[in-house]
Amino acid sequence: MRAMPSVASLIARRRVRRAAAVSGALFLAGAAAMAAGVALHRQAAQENARLQALAEASRRELAALVGDGTSVTAALDRYRRLVASGFVGRAEPVALLEVVTTASRLAGLAAPVVEIAAAAQPEDHEEGGRARAFDLKVAWRGLHEEELLALAAQVAQRAPGLLQLRRCLLRRHPEGVGLAADCEFRWHVFEPAEESRSR
Repeated sequence: MRAMPSVASLIARRRVRRAAAVSGALFLAGAAAMAAGVALHRQAAQENARLQALAEASRRELAALVGDGTSVTAALDRYRRLVASGFVGRAEPVALLEVVTTASRLAGLAAPVVEIAAAAQPEDHEEGGRARAFDLKVAWRGLHEEELLALAAQVAQRAPGLLQLRRCLLRRHPEGVGLAADCEFRWHVFEPAEESRSR
C-alpha cells in the first residue's frame, strides 16, 4: 500500500507548478512583448523612411520652383531682348517700311517698291496675346548680287520683330545697270494682350 504524500510535499508541489506556470506566462509575455517591439521598430523605421523620402521629394520640388534665381533672371533677360528687338509689342508696318527705305538709301539705291499684307495663315492666339505674321514684298532695282545679300541681311537685322527672307527672284535690270531683285520676307510679331485689345 502506497504511502500518502505529506501536506508539506503537496504544498511544495503546488508551489513548483505555480512557479512553472508563472515562469511560462512571463516567458510568453516576454516573447510577445519582444515580437511587438520588433514589429513596432520595423513600422517606425518604415514610417521614418517614408517621411524622409517625402521630405527629399519636397526639397527637390522646392528647389525646382525656387532655383538659384538664374532661370528667372535668364527668362526675364530673354523677354527684355524680345521687347527691345520689337518682336514683343504692337505690329507697326510703317516702322518696317522705314527700315527698308533707309537701308536702300544708305546702299545708294532708289526707294524700292514695297508691299506688306497680313500673311494668309491663322493667327496664333495665346492667353497673353497673339502672334501675327505679315508678308513683305520688296522690289529693288539696279543693285549687284553681293549688295543684295548685304542689304537683305541689314534689313532683317534692323527690322522690328523677326524678319525672315523667304525667296528672291533675280534678273537683269531691263532699264539700267545691275540686277532687278524681287524679294519676299515673312515678318513675325507677338502682340501682348493689352496691345491687341487697344486695336
